[in-house]
Amino acid sequence: VESQRNRQNHSMCSQCQTFKPPFSHHCRICNRCISRMDHHCPWMNNCIGAGNMKHFFLFLMYTWTCCTYSLCLLGWNYFFCASEECTFNLVLTQLVRVMTMLSVAAFLFTSSMLMNVSYGLMTGIGTID
Repeated sequence: VESQRNRQNHSMCSQCQTFKPPFSHHCRICNRCISRMDHHCPWMNNCIGAGNMKHFFLFLMYTWTCCTYSLCLLGWNYFFCASEECTFNLVLTQLVRVMTMLSVAAFLFTSSMLMNVSYGLMTGIGTID
């Protein structure tokens, strides 16, 4: 009788053919049900859900910190170089410009992801819900 009551509380996944807990979704890439699934992350090659949201948030924080650090280093070495020993040749100048654009793009993308995940954690709403 107890197992029948538990089965009534959980719905059945049509792909897995197993009982899935509340707030879980089936991932087509992983081919399994994930509790409180937020999304499938290609960076981590895993589904982001209740079990690894902390790790994903820390990954975003570390990536954001590295982007900020690289932007500070590039800006400091490129814009505040006032001595005569700091002359850059044309190739190095172009390389610094390309690296700055890549760092800005990574910074903006990581910032938007970090804000989206923070909003989801504060409100309790995932990207699938």
